[in-house]
Amino acid sequence: MQELRDRLDVSEMITRYAFALDRCEWDDFDAIFADEVLVELPHVPSGSKVSRAEFKQMAIDTVGGFEATHHPIANHLVSISGDTAECRCYANAWHSIPTERGVTDYCLVRGFYVWGLERTPDGWRINRMNVEFHGPVEGYLGVYQLAAERLKAGG
Repeated sequence: MQELRDRLDVSEMITRYAFALDRCEWDDFDAIFADEVLVELPHVPSGSKVSRAEFKQMAIDTVGGFEATHHPIANHLVSISGDTAECRCYANAWHSIPTERGVTDYCLVRGFYVWGLERTPDGWRINRMNVEFHGPVEGYLGVYQLAAERLKAGG
């Protein structure tokens, strides 16, 4: 029974991340992430270990300027080994921002997540996030720059 409970808890932690990210509920990250997170993202130097506060700021800087984002994370393959876990999932990341007339207002990237988690006294916490892009990109990659400018301008 414990293994089933652990699998559900790990999967729920990944889902909680997606909801917190898409709703810009940054304080929720405190109950989702470990004190340190190994980050392996296409736009971050490979193998960077950052504090939870630094990770939170990276998330804000990356998606905080968008009008809307949606990160459906599906097909969780969870493996548990004692007090550590790994979860492999499909990733679809949709980002939208108002643009000039005639300019595509979204970007959709696809790929895979590989999450690492550790059991703590407060439950499972994410301590590793790896994103690999695979498949076609739809829309306009320039929306990321537009979102960064919007965030910087206070919008």
